[in-house]
Amino acid sequence: MIFRLREGVLSLVCVSILVGCAGRLPRVEALNTPKERVCRVALIPFKNETSNPVISRVFYRILLSKLVTEAKLDVVEEGAVRSFMMYEYILPGSSFNLDMLRLLRRRTGVQAVIGGRILEATEGKNVKLSFFMWVRDTKTGRVLWSVYHSRTGEDYQKILHFGKISILSRLADRMLDEVIRRLKQKGFKGCY
Repeated sequence: MIFRLREGVLSLVCVSILVGCAGRLPRVEALNTPKERVCRVALIPFKNETSNPVISRVFYRILLSKLVTEAKLDVVEEGAVRSFMMYEYILPGSSFNLDMLRLLRRRTGVQAVIGGRILEATEGKNVKLSFFMWVRDTKTGRVLWSVYHSRTGEDYQKILHFGKISILSRLADRMLDEVIRRLKQKGFKGCY
C-alpha cells in the first residue's frame, strides 16, 4: 500500500515537471526565403498598442541585443535609422512602402528591415506579453518571415513557483530567446 502511494506521488511529480517544462513555441511563418543570405538589417521601432508607455523601448533594446549576440546579424546603428525616419517623415510604428525600403537600402546597405507591433503588455501579478514581428526584404518588399508570440510569466513555471517570471523585461528576454532559437531551426542564419 505504501509502495503504491509512493509510486503515485512520484508519477504525479514527474508529470508536473514534464507539463511545466513543455511550452508553446512561437509561431514562425517563413513566407519567402531570400535568394541571398540576410546579414545586414535595420531594426525599426515597434508600434506600441498597449497602455504601457515604455515597453516598446525596452523590447527594442532587448531585441537589438539578441540580434547582435545570438542571431549574429549586422544591425545598422539606431541613430542612422532614426535620422532616416525623421528625414523622410516616417513616424515610429508606421509601415514602410517599397520605395522607402529601397531608399533605406541605398543609404544604409541593409538587406532587410525588422519591425512589428507590441500587442499586449501587462505587469503586476500576472505578467503577460504578446507581440507580432516581421522581416521584410528591402529589394522586393516581400515579407521574409513573421512571428506571433504570446506568453505569461506562469508559462515558465515548473513546480510551485519555481521558474515563474514576474518582471516584464525578463519575460521579453525569454520570449526573444525562443524566437531566435526557432528562427535558427527554420534555417535563418546570421553573418558570422
